[in-house]
Amino acid sequence: MKVPKDYLINYEERKRIVEKIFEITLGATPRQTDTAVCMLMSDREAKGRQGINNLIDVTCDYIWDHWMGEPKEPSAKEIKDYIKPIFTKWYKTTNVEERSC
Repeated sequence: MKVPKDYLINYEERKRIVEKIFEITLGATPRQTDTAVCMLMSDREAKGRQGINNLIDVTCDYIWDHWMGEPKEPSAKEIKDYIKPIFTKWYKTTNVEERSC
């Protein structure tokens, strides 16, 4: 994922990341509570790729635990391994304005 080290993800972009992960993994839109929990559990001060990956990890773990009931398959790691390349492509092909809406 190519973003500057000091890139700080804005609120709308963070919200959209959570929404996209829910749509991809569950085929559903997250409730406001789900979005808030994922955003609060992630490190909001983390910048750049680390901040994005942290939010992806937290959201995938949350879905695996709270929505899927911690199944053996897929594992939380398998979900993350599936999701991260999608976001790598998303960041290559969009700008901040597109990611925030």
